[in-house]
Amino acid sequence: MELLYLWIEDYKNIKQQGFNFSPLYDFHFEPDKPDENGKIVSGTLTDKITEEEREKKRYFYEDFFGEGISNVTAIVGENGAGKSSVISALKDMIGTQVLNEYTDDSNIIIVFLDENIFRLVVFGNLTVNHFCEYIDRKSVSKFLNIIYYSNGLENEDYPSDYEKINDISTTFLLNNAIEERTEITLDKNYHIKYILRAYSTNEIQKQISFITSKVYNKYSFGYPQLFFIFLDEYQSIFNSIPVVNRYTKDRKKITKILDSIFEIQEGDDLNMSFEITAYKNILEMILYPKIASDNNANKVHKSLIDYDNKTFYKNSPSKKFYTILQVYSTMSKTKVESLPIIFFVKKLMIFLRKIKLKNKNRGAFHNAGAIIDVKKCALEINALLRVYDKVKQQINAAFLSFQIRDISYGEYSLLSILARLYDLKHSISENSIKKKLLILIDEGELGLHPQWQKQYLKILLETLPKIFPNKQIQLILTSHSPFLVSDLPKENVIFLEKEENTGLCKVSKLDSMKHTFGANIHTLLTDSFFMKGGLVGEFAQSKIDKTIDILNESEPKKEDLDTCEMIISMIGEPIVKTMLQKLLDSKRLRKVDKHETDIEQMRKELLELQEWKKIKEEQDKNKQ
Repeated sequence: MELLYLWIEDYKNIKQQGFNFSPLYDFHFEPDKPDENGKIVSGTLTDKITEEEREKKRYFYEDFFGEGISNVTAIVGENGAGKSSVISALKDMIGTQVLNEYTDDSNIIIVFLDENIFRLVVFGNLTVNHFCEYIDRKSVSKFLNIIYYSNGLENEDYPSDYEKINDISTTFLLNNAIEERTEITLDKNYHIKYILRAYSTNEIQKQISFITSKVYNKYSFGYPQLFFIFLDEYQSIFNSIPVVNRYTKDRKKITKILDSIFEIQEGDDLNMSFEITAYKNILEMILYPKIASDNNANKVHKSLIDYDNKTFYKNSPSKKFYTILQVYSTMSKTKVESLPIIFFVKKLMIFLRKIKLKNKNRGAFHNAGAIIDVKKCALEINALLRVYDKVKQQINAAFLSFQIRDISYGEYSLLSILARLYDLKHSISENSIKKKLLILIDEGELGLHPQWQKQYLKILLETLPKIFPNKQIQLILTSHSPFLVSDLPKENVIFLEKEENTGLCKVSKLDSMKHTFGANIHTLLTDSFFMKGGLVGEFAQSKIDKTIDILNESEPKKEDLDTCEMIISMIGEPIVKTMLQKLLDSKRLRKVDKHETDIEQMRKELLELQEWKKIKEEQDKNKQ
């Protein structure tokens, strides 16, 4: 099922506009006269491309974007033109079929192609004269997988049936982190911290999983070099589980004894320091809830004191850990072997010993951490993250945090898109019924250097079929990048404009631009669709304009001409620079000419004075 056409009567800033998503069809919906309330109640749907024309194009476009990619459409336009509104409408209508404040009273038409049959979905009370077969809007999601990506933060409310769409937007993932932490975090001071930490950890897990997969191909944008593990300090752990504040003193008793038992000794290497701190922090996390729930502080305290002897101190950290767990096991009547945390601790310590870690001890025992070379240890990191995720879900608490470093924002952005898509691999690939996949990406190239913007579409086209094999993928992208436009034929680009007076979205045929595919980006940018008012930054243009104004004055001041000279010397556009320099030279030559005229006039006056003086002297002489 491929999306061909969307017509919207009224949604956000879109009023009675149609959008074609395939170069093989040119649908047009012509509304009939509106009713007495101004509502569209009927209309006719037509396709302007003949079957003969379509057959010629079909041969050309078959596998044009590569195996597994049925079609690509870019939606471009200035800010506020309605690019994101189109994506949002598709997400709401096809994905959730939920009528919200924008669509509750709006008529919307969607046309799909399914096994050479046109399927028509209509929202609202609209009668359409057409050549398609009607399909119930709720049936669409049964046969079509939809993925939505956006890295922007939006004010979004998610309906209860939102699972119909695979939302990997930053807003939705943060919302998931909020729900996760709300369940287990009571202290508001730590709430935001843990939301961001949960979100960050989930992102890192996706990225490491993608990097270690067979799908990942050493792209030019690279990947993070360093992976950091931090043991959450016990105060943070304490606030991540339901513990009542009145037990603070009891906590301090337990902490004091554990500090003594798991004291880092002089001569312990960094690996051992990290291991000791890990055991201690995990024990704190296990024992504190027991104190709060059963008021067993004294029992726990007494049991730990019983182990406070020289023999016990000589044991290895792991032996101390398992011995103290017996205390918990006795009080909670839980077998040590049944605790999920035990499995993780064993895996964690195996991980620490298996690879040669460079740990970083921060000086405070509860802030121990490890720095890991991603290139050497990516598989081990991936295994650790999978185990940690399972245990975290079982004990309903987070006790590790992760960071990746040595990666730029642009690298992170591109890696994030691919990693989030890869994270959906199994859930989508395992669904054999849904053969079609519609991917909506809203301005995914943000933060990318122009060199990577050139590669952006190619990377997506090469990677998506590997992530989702045996699927037919339709890709719809919004963008500001002329590089994306130059990667697509004009028929695969929807050009949007914002009407000056109303601010409404308007589809432009852009007759001034004959072709886009393979076009030089300078040619694309010079078109008024992309850049109004030239290609020079407006601040620089204002300085140039002021320079021109000064040079057009009849008698500019010397200091103003000096300023003009400095501005002209900085201009990088050679034609503008040359013309302004000539104008400046002309002004200065005029001043020189004027000075020479003044000098000549003064010479004449001097000669006249000298002549007058001579006459005067002769007259005076004759009088004598």
